[in-house]
Amino acid sequence: MATLTSQEILNATVSMGVSKANQCWIARAANTLLAGMYIAIGGFLAIRIGLALPWEQWGGMSKLIFGAVFPLGLMLVVLCGADLFTGSCMTLTTAQAKQKITFGQTVFTLATSWLGNFAGALFVAFFIAYLSGLIFESVGGTMPWAAAVVNLANAKCSLG
Repeated sequence: MATLTSQEILNATVSMGVSKANQCWIARAANTLLAGMYIAIGGFLAIRIGLALPWEQWGGMSKLIFGAVFPLGLMLVVLCGADLFTGSCMTLTTAQAKQKITFGQTVFTLATSWLGNFAGALFVAFFIAYLSGLIFESVGGTMPWAAAVVNLANAKCSLG
């Protein structure tokens, strides 16, 4: 099995950063929108599949299922070559530290990456989660997915 040296990994990372900084705006917009959509789809599926399982019956299995489904979004990003903000942070700052791109290119590319990811996630949230009604679906007079999302948000916000 072939492995890369640390220097080869660094060179590849710098090369990716330079490539992202010099990408045409249409490709950047498409790649960043898709990355945001992929992550949102992974989150949506995790909520729909994992959070609807009653804790009393399923115990920790619901968290396991949630954790097993959510990475689907990351897998889609990697396999489809989309441009996620977190990966851009690594590649662009490395390329800028090696003085292969300018500080302005770094900031502009990071900003457009973040905005594209956010817009893609909003697209999925609005059209798939909200308009489809899949999160606000009523089952037996309750909305289990909406309640689960609220409980998850409250739990995350109350961490120490």
